[in-house]
Amino acid sequence: MTKWFIAVCSTFFLNTCIAGWDDWSDTDKKLFVASNIAIFADWQTTLDIARNPDKYREVGPIAHRVIGEHPSQSSVNYYFLGRFALNYALADYLQSDLKTWYLVITTVGHGDAAVHNYMIGLRIKF
Repeated sequence: MTKWFIAVCSTFFLNTCIAGWDDWSDTDKKLFVASNIAIFADWQTTLDIARNPDKYREVGPIAHRVIGEHPSQSSVNYYFLGRFALNYALADYLQSDLKTWYLVITTVGHGDAAVHNYMIGLRIKF
């Protein structure tokens, strides 16, 4: 049930974002998609932390403060759904140069977290 709810919310949200990005540059559109892919990979590997609290803990400086060292799957889901919404809201609010930098930093930050998670044994599972 939760996976279907998240899939429906994510699809609705992505369609809403795409409808509102007419004034974005092509580069920013591509970076936005890349940042969401990085956030998704981070989300899914963080869910693996929640499924294995005896083996792993959340160490990301922001996520750790929000969802804790041993988060539940629901807190991970809500955190990352909020992160997707914040990603669009900030990107849409920022001016072109700042938008590009924000999206690059977001992509690299979440991509790095996902790669780190993968390297320590966490996986993306559906």
